[in-house]
Amino acid sequence: MKIIHAYIKISSEKRDLFLNEAKTLIQQSKAEPGNISYHLYEDPLTANSFVMVEEWKDQEAIRVHEESAHFQLFVSNAAEFMVAPLEAHVFEAAKQQ
Repeated sequence: MKIIHAYIKISSEKRDLFLNEAKTLIQQSKAEPGNISYHLYEDPLTANSFVMVEEWKDQEAIRVHEESAHFQLFVSNAAEFMVAPLEAHVFEAAKQQ
């Protein structure tokens, strides 16, 4: 299983736009066959800082997701609300024993 933490900093003036775009992205991403979970969290200590926490079956599922129309639309619209480059970290989850 692959886990992604995608850190996003947004403009306070574009908060509603971001939340609407994120909601659509999350709903459609959760419907993808390789998705295990997809959540958005806000940092309570840093205004307008968010992290998307995603769990995917494997790297192929991530590839399919990144090529999807809904992901591409979110990426193309991101410049409207982001105030810093997205920072993403990908982790490989260890199997439970």
